[in-house]
Amino acid sequence: MFELYCANCIGLENNCLYPNRVAVSDAASLAAAVGRDYVCAEYRDSYRSNANFLSSNCLALDFDNDHSDDPHAWVYPEDMRKLHREGKLPHVMSGNRVLINVPKLMEMMDQLCTVE
Repeated sequence: MFELYCANCIGLENNCLYPNRVAVSDAASLAAAVGRDYVCAEYRDSYRSNANFLSSNCLALDFDNDHSDDPHAWVYPEDMRKLHREGKLPHVMSGNRVLINVPKLMEMMDQLCTVE
């Protein structure tokens, strides 16, 4: 299980408030967390800034795939799973390249997400 912190908004570039803690333990809780803007760390007074960083219990990786317009050159979740064979690796696709299909996301997460 890991925690994500969600905003009360979606897509506001100047937002820095992430007051909603979501304990991610399965596909449904992950979908709830990523349905809004979110961060992978807790911040003092829920205000995101370097000075306010408190803790994080997960590692977020962002693969923009902006180095190429060729899909064959992109990094995919399957590529990361090949490097991380020991455990499960939940992932969320960016809206920059793919529209999130929530039922498909939940199906994928049921297969990938484990609770210890």
